[in-house]
Amino acid sequence: MPLSSTGVSLEQGNATRPMIIVIGMPKSGTETISEFFQCNAWSTSHWSCPLGAGLWAANRTFPAHPFPACGNCMTRWVTDMAGRPVHDGSASLRSACGNYDVFAQVDYEPAHACMFPQVFFLTTLLSYLPHACFILNTRPTSHWLKSVRGWPGMMGRLTDACPIHPRNETGLGKWYDEHKVRASLALRSAQCASEINIEDGVGLTTHLDRFFKLNSSDACLAKYGNKGDTKDRMAGRPGRALSTAGPGVDGSEL
Repeated sequence: MPLSSTGVSLEQGNATRPMIIVIGMPKSGTETISEFFQCNAWSTSHWSCPLGAGLWAANRTFPAHPFPACGNCMTRWVTDMAGRPVHDGSASLRSACGNYDVFAQVDYEPAHACMFPQVFFLTTLLSYLPHACFILNTRPTSHWLKSVRGWPGMMGRLTDACPIHPRNETGLGKWYDEHKVRASLALRSAQCASEINIEDGVGLTTHLDRFFKLNSSDACLAKYGNKGDTKDRMAGRPGRALSTAGPGVDGSEL
C-alpha cells in the first residue's frame, strides 16, 4: 500500500537536499538516475566513488582500492558503524566514499565476490542514515535477467558468487524477487523513500522530478542511461511511491 507525503521543495541549490541512496539492483535504471541528478547539479556517484578513493586509507590502516567501487567503501563503512549507538552516520559515509549527494549504484560484483550493501546491510543503512532518501528501483524479473545477460560477464559473476540456490538464472531471479519484497517492506519505516517500477511508461526521470520537486529542464528529463536497451522502454501504468515525511510522491523506467 503506497504511502504519501506533502513533500518539500528540493530545487537546485537548496541547502536542505538529502543524501540519496539507491537500493535497487544494477541493470534497473541506476545509470539514468545518476545522469538525471548530475544534470540537476547534484554531486552523484554511480558504481565508482572516486571522490572517496584514498580517504579510507588516510583514516584507516586499509590501503586504497585500485578501483574505488562504492560497494567497497560502503561495506567498510558498515563495518565501522557496526556495534555503535544508532546515530546519523552520513558524515562518516561521505568521509569513506566521498562527498556525494546521490549514491546511484552501491553494489560491486568482482570475480568471486558479491558485495551488495543494499541487500546484506539494508537494516544498517536505514538505521545509520535516518535522514537519507532511499530509492527502490525495480523492474519485472524476466526483464532484469535479460539485461544482466546482456552485460559482459555479469550473469556468471552473480551466479558464481551471490548467495543463491540453485546457482543459475532461476536462483538469481528468486534472489532478485526476495530483495524487492524485503526492501519494499523495510522502506515503510524510512523517513523518505520512493519505490519505482522503471517500466511503467511514465518515465523514471519524470517520477524523480515529481518526487523531489526539482522542476527539471527538458534536457534533464530526457536523460536515459541505458541507451542501447531502447526496445525495453515500455508504456504502461502509473508508478508506485513510498514516502514518509520526505520529498514528493511517485515512482518508473529502465
